Amino acid sequence: MTAQLDHLDLDLHDLAPRTAGGIAPCAGVVGLGMFGGGVAVSLESRGRIPVVHDVRTEAAEELGLALAVPTPAEVAEVSDVVLIAVVDAAQVREVLHGDDGVLAGSRPGLIVVLLSTVSVPEVRAFAQECRSYGVELLDCAVALGDQAAHDGMVAMVGGDDDTVARAMPVLADFADKVVHCGPLGAGLSTEIPATY
Repeated sequence: MTAQLDHLDLDLHDLAPRTAGGIAPCAGVVGLGMFGGGVAVSLESRGRIPVVHDVRTEAAEELGLALAVPTPAEVAEVSDVVLIAVVDAAQVREVLHGDDGVLAGSRPGLIVVLLSTVSVPEVRAFAQECRSYGVELLDCAVALGDQAAHDGMVAMVGGDDDTVARAMPVLADFADKVVHCGPLGAGLSTEIPATY
């Protein structure tokens, strides 16, 4: 059963798994289609309960996810790392900038991980827009590869070293292997040869 956060009386940071250094980053997922839903389920199965949002309000319940909120802004308000898994650049723009978008609920230090396939110039533009809010953006392409059953999902990430390191606990909870490919745009640039 999915719990709506406005009916809960708890600190969501208490839900994150504890690490030696304190509390691991809280994760949020916006977009619960085939890919985003799989990411959210993987996070939850590894004990990192994500706060989720999808335009289809029933999506979280269908996937058995525990914490759904009505807007992307509310995902951002309670997350340290927000994974966006929507169809295209227009949807990314709406999720980031809509009246109740991620940036409306953001705070400095938030990390947005873009899982959507968009062009590298679009990634750079989104990153610049995020920076004006004190938010960092990473691009992340995912490949299953021809040995997926044995090797699992590989996440190829682009972004600066510090931001990747801060997001790594969340990335490692949905991918079997995380490869930092280089600066912003490098993850998506790697996607084409890795998946074709």
